Amino acid sequence: MYIEKIEIENFRQFYGKQSITFSQKEDNNVTIIMGANGNGKTGIFRALIFGLFGDIKLEQDNKTKDTINLVNLNLLKESEGSPV
Repeated sequence: MYIEKIEIENFRQFYGKQSITFSQKEDNNVTIIMGANGNGKTGIFRALIFGLFGDIKLEQDNKTKDTINLVNLNLLKESEGSPV
């Protein structure tokens, strides 16, 4: 199975609709995602894991924290009282 593209909408730090198109076989078959700490690399990984398996938490998450926010917090504030 090859993942061709991921579209994320209001997921964690990604506000609005965002998409990443991954390299395909004929392109060298490698996509590199890089950025400074806090820029969303783990958020992309978390979106893939959530989309493929429905997993909300990762092994690296704080075991004492019960909730993990998957919805963009800015959108939650803007939409207070409305479903997101």
